Amino acid sequence: MKRDDYTVEVWTYFMTMLEYTSPPIWLNAHAQDPRLTVGDYTYFDRYISLALFTPNDRIAIGKFCSLAKDVVL
Repeated sequence: MKRDDYTVEVWTYFMTMLEYTSPPIWLNAHAQDPRLTVGDYTYFDRYISLALFTPNDRIAIGKFCSLAKDVVL
């Protein structure tokens, strides 16, 4: 599967992986999953993956955070 800018890919196996690809940009502009909460001015560099192990899992990222390239949360 090709990773284009501004895409969201979701796989469901034993867990859900939310993957965001972009040039450095505000993450809350792309966070579309209701289980992900992102504060203002948080940005990421190029590619991140967010793992949710159960349907009840949530990820909350605060304001003014910087997520490194290729990070997995």
